[in-house]
Amino acid sequence: MNNEDKSKKKSAYSLLVQLSKKIEADIEENGTNYDALYMVMLSWEEEAKRQKEIVNRLRITAKNNKENFGKLKEHNRKANEEIKNLKSVYLESEKEKQNLRLEYEKAKKRIKELEKISKEELEYYRRDLDLDDQLNKKKRYLEEKEHAIDQKINNSALVHNRKINKLNKEVIDLKNTIKELKEIRPFIYQKRREKKELTSEMKEKKREELRGKRGGSQLTDKQIERLLLIYKNRKQIPVAQAISKLAISRRTYYRVINLDYTYEKTRNRIRKIADKLGIVLPEKKKE
Repeated sequence: MNNEDKSKKKSAYSLLVQLSKKIEADIEENGTNYDALYMVMLSWEEEAKRQKEIVNRLRITAKNNKENFGKLKEHNRKANEEIKNLKSVYLESEKEKQNLRLEYEKAKKRIKELEKISKEELEYYRRDLDLDDQLNKKKRYLEEKEHAIDQKINNSALVHNRKINKLNKEVIDLKNTIKELKEIRPFIYQKRREKKELTSEMKEKKREELRGKRGGSQLTDKQIERLLLIYKNRKQIPVAQAISKLAISRRTYYRVINLDYTYEKTRNRIRKIADKLGIVLPEKKKE
């Protein structure tokens, strides 16, 4: 209900009250006036209807206002939640802003501290950097040198191993030579042994006997074997040195080696002994 309706209601009600009081006074003075009373009652009835309509409109308005109030209340609740969320965001923003401000202050302080560093300190720092670079270069150089030395050591080890293998082979060959020399040792000092002196006739007779038994050669199989072993080991022991320790001339040695005998039986005997010892005799030159 607006102010205009309220003023109209008040004026109509006041007029009815005044009219009712006037009729009541008139009735007391002049007696009952039914027409005037009827008019007053009719006016009160119309006023009652009008008041009822006003009340109905007020109820509808109150209902609408109640619904609007509920909507406004819900809107207000959502608005409060939104305000609360915004407030939380605002607080977080303020906190972050404060942290950023602190970081900014620290950065400013650090910048000021760095600006206070003298040129000498900067130069010293640069020298340290140069030293680090030199140390790194020296380290790389030493690593490369170490690698080269390792390679050289490995190569030297290979060469050394080859030399050791060669020496081992030579030792084995020398052992074999010593073994063969031990076999002929009993005959090396034959020259020093005491022999029975023979007359020239007895020697000639002995030679004839041996020549008949051995196919034209006075040498025994053992003597031929010694000469063949000297030939086999001629690279380790010179022939002249080996023969000098035997009671055999160099001419006889070369006759045996070159099969320089007239009798085929003697040559076959030498070949047989050489085959037994695994010795290959030099081929006889064709004339």
